[in-house]
Amino acid sequence: MRKADIVSGTVLFFGSLYMILFGIPAQIDAVDTATISPRTLPYLCAVAVAALSGLLVVGKLRSAPAGDEGPALTWGHILWSGIVLGTILLGLFLIGYAGPLVASAAVIVILMLVLGERRPLYLLALPAGLIALGWLLFYQILGTAVV
Repeated sequence: MRKADIVSGTVLFFGSLYMILFGIPAQIDAVDTATISPRTLPYLCAVAVAALSGLLVVGKLRSAPAGDEGPALTWGHILWSGIVLGTILLGLFLIGYAGPLVASAAVIVILMLVLGERRPLYLLALPAGLIALGWLLFYQILGTAVV
């Protein structure tokens, strides 16, 4: 697991540095109805990912290697990454046709089912709660719109 943590942490660190330096456009216009700049939240998220992935890499490099760990990347990792990527692409497709509410609920429920959750109450309550918290954060607290 140490090798996988170092590899994934390094990829996340450099990916977030790219987003901070080049990915988030500097020419985003200010919105009069928003309480914060539209580029503030992406910057905060990219900085948080960079800091946490940097801590992960440094922590794993300082730890002693365990015995024989095996490869850092297996076909199982690639399969799970493909499932998550496919689910996110499905969500992006659904946003255009059904809106962000249905798309986000579909992504959450599909990933919960893939991870083995089968309890109906959880399959209903978790997406509803996360969507309600997103609405509260973006529309009520930050004063911005999602779409």
